[in-house]
Amino acid sequence: MPLRSVQQGVIGQFLAAVLMMLGSNGLLEIAAPMSDDDRRDQEVHIRGLFEMGLALQVKTSTYLQRHLHTVYPALQVQFSEVASRLISHPRFWYLFAYLDRKNMCFGDPLFLVPSAIVHSHGYAKQRAGRWHFELQASMSPTAKDI
Repeated sequence: MPLRSVQQGVIGQFLAAVLMMLGSNGLLEIAAPMSDDDRRDQEVHIRGLFEMGLALQVKTSTYLQRHLHTVYPALQVQFSEVASRLISHPRFWYLFAYLDRKNMCFGDPLFLVPSAIVHSHGYAKQRAGRWHFELQASMSPTAKDI
């Protein structure tokens, strides 16, 4: 049975939290908001420095695009948002990741991108009161995409 998008989202959020806490040796604190009204999956801050926190939206894809004549595949993530709820703020960021179902982990690299960059540089189209975004990034270890 295929993974539902809500399940995939929850897995991505928990995996991101685990990696941030372990990768920072406990320096980062991650909290999940009780409501999702502001489109935040996680609040991330350095322990004791609450004013330096980031709001994070985690977006994952379980497949990679393979293009002819390229060595590395590309991560492609699509999502949409009601136009009135689109947030571009210096402390609101997106985490884009390939969710490798076979190895049960994120593929390398991950992409941590400010919301304003996503909203201005991603392929965006507005239809029926919603913004639809599509982003592609090379999975090359030296990629500087997005």
